[in-house]
Amino acid sequence: ALDDAEGSGLSGRLFGPSEAKDYFKKQRVDFWNRMAIGVEGKPEWVFVKIHAHGMLHQSLFFDGEMEAMLSAIEEYCTENDLKLHYVTAREGYNLVKAAESGTDKTPELLYDFIIPPPLTRSGYTAPENASTSLQ
Repeated sequence: ALDDAEGSGLSGRLFGPSEAKDYFKKQRVDFWNRMAIGVEGKPEWVFVKIHAHGMLHQSLFFDGEMEAMLSAIEEYCTENDLKLHYVTAREGYNLVKAAESGTDKTPELLYDFIIPPPLTRSGYTAPENASTSLQ
C-alpha cells in the first residue's frame, strides 16, 4: 500500500537522497501506471503528471528527490518495455487531442497536433499563412 493518499510524486516533503530513493519504489510507479489515466479508445497511452509548475524548495531538485523519481520511472519503463515520453503541458494537451481524434500515429509525431510551439527567435519558422504582426 502507498504511504500517503495522494499517490504521486513531489508531495512537498523534504527528503534526503536516501529517503527519496526509498519513497520512489517501483511499486509506486507501477501504481501510477495501473491507474491508466488516459483517453478512451487509446488504452496503450497512459498519462502520468509527475511535476507541477514550481517546486516548493530547491532541495527537491538538488538533494536527489527529483532524480530518484525520474530514475524509478525510467527503470520501470525499461523493465516493462514501455516507451516513455517527457512532454510539456502544451505537448500533453496535443497528445490528448490527437488520441481523442483516433489517430494511429506515434506520439513523437503529435506533439504539435493542434497548438504549435511558441513563436521564438530560436529557429521556429511560422507557416506562410500565419499572422506574425503585432497589433
